[in-house]
Parts: sequence; structure tokens; C-alpha cells
Amino acid sequence: GKQANINTAIFSFLLGIQPPEMKGRDFLAAYRGWVYACVNAISEEVGTLELKLMRITADGKQEVTRHIALDLLHNVNPFMTSSDLLLSTQAYLDLAGDAFRYLPPGSATQKPAEIWVLDPTRMSVIKNSQTFIGGYSFRNEGGQEVPLPVNQVIQFKRFNPLNRYRGIGTVQAAALAVDIDTFSAQWNKTFFANSAVPSAVLETEGTLTEEQFNRIKASWDVSHVGAENA
Repeated sequence: GKQANINTAIFSFLLGIQPPEMKGRDFLAAYRGWVYACVNAISEEVGTLELKLMRITADGKQEVTRHIALDLLHNVNPFMTSSDLLLSTQAYLDLAGDAFRYLPPGSATQKPAEIWVLDPTRMSVIKNSQTFIGGYSFRNEGGQEVPLPVNQVIQFKRFNPLNRYRGIGTVQAAALAVDIDTFSAQWNKTFFANSAVPSAVLETEGTLTEEQFNRIKASWDVSHVGAENA
């Protein structure tokens, strides 16, 4: 039977031009442009909050000014402040839908000694049929999986109707809009960088058959179709 002459300009997925869907660290990499402006504005506002510890009494609530939990929140770790803790937690929630705090115990006591905010794209939730969550696993920069017990990790997550174990971030929910804006800006930048002038003109003294024309056009599209080739 006859083989159809597929117009590759229409069926561009055959050329691998279709951009991949955002996933994993792509959500963190989207932290630029208007995504940065929005996420940063929200996170900085959250970072200014003053946390208070309250004790429930018979007469209502009473503020507690001295407590080990307050000491931990005010002295997060040697490299982060209380404001940094709140800001990074909120930013990860908006970008990835999850935020994980690792609370390692002290050497003299089993109570938490520090708080560390971990990259949610490197965290895995270990499911357990009896306890719901059996633990966590963190993949370090060397590619090693580091198991973490449940009592040393606090997970914050946005509601996700498709996954009870992982949240869905604002950037993930708006991935299409983010991609459209990114590719549009990239195309415009390349368009003006190329001075909006074609870099070549194809000419021939002979007459091309339809098959030859389609083959040349498909080859041209591979090199010139897409935002980066504008």
C-alpha cells in the first residue's frame, strides 16, 4: 500500500520538538521571572511572622516565653535564622508542594537539637500499610539514599487529590502557564538577537519534486523550528 507523506511541520512530535513536561527539579528551576516575584513576595511575608508558644489553661491561653521548643525555633542551626526557616519552608511549598524539616537529635538527649530544611525533590516517602508512613529517604548529592525515621522529619504538604503522600505546588498546578511564559520570552529574546533576519536562502536551478521539497523542509524544521531556533 501507499505510505503517507507525513507533514513533519504539523506532526512535530516526530522530531522531538515538543518540550517535556515539568517535573522534579524543574519546579525549583522555575524560580525566576514572575514566579520568583510571586513566590518570593509570599515567602518573605511569611518569614516576618513572629512565632509564639501558648499554653492552654483553665482560663484560656497563656503565652510561654521560655521553652526548649522556642530555643530551637530561634536558634535553627548554625547557618539559618528563624526567618530563613519560615521563608524556605513556604518557598518549597509553593514551588514543589512539599517542605521537609529534618530534626536530628542532640548527642546528650534525644530531643531535636537543630532544624534543617531539605530539598523536597530529593525526598522519598516510604509507604507503610500499618502506620501510613514508615519513614523517609533522602538522596544526597552523591546519589546515596539516606534513610530517615519518622520522628526526625516533619513534612508540610499542599493538598493533592491524586496523591495522599505528596503535595502539589502552585508552580506544578500552573506548569502550562509557566512554560508558555518561559518559551515566549525565550523566543522573543532569540528573535531579536537574530535581528529578525533569516541567516540563509535556499536556491536551486532545477525543479524539486514534492518528495524532495518535503524532505528538505523537514530537515530545515529540525534546525530552525522551536523557541531556541527562532
